[in-house]
Amino acid sequence: MSLSPFAALLISLALAVAGPLAAMRYLRPILMQTIGRLCDDGQGSGPITADFWTRAAYVLAISGTALLVLLWGDFDAIHPMQALRRGLLLVSGGVFASVAFIAFNVWKHVAALLAARRPPGAVPAPAVCWPEDGESSS
Repeated sequence: MSLSPFAALLISLALAVAGPLAAMRYLRPILMQTIGRLCDDGQGSGPITADFWTRAAYVLAISGTALLVLLWGDFDAIHPMQALRRGLLLVSGGVFASVAFIAFNVWKHVAALLAARRPPGAVPAPAVCWPEDGESSS
């Protein structure tokens, strides 16, 4: 299979949009729910705030990954398949970095909220968020 450098660029850019879009679509339901609960002020602004931050995360993830591909993609390579491979690596790195950044920042606020709800003098619970065998989740 032979690709022109221009085709490798277009394919890499398409993947730079599709990769983060797929990851964000997968994360959107739980991200909306988590951010909505974190930002709820009792006046119903939680879902609106969650929608804003989720949309901002979409834009940042897609534009950041596309920027990586455009800055460090080697589309003048002797073999365009090498350029496509490099583009795929950059897209994967961009998606990983975007999801890691979002998860780190959301978890930071979740951990602070959980610590604030802990009664004074209580021993901190292990850093797991799922019930043990036989316990209910509510």
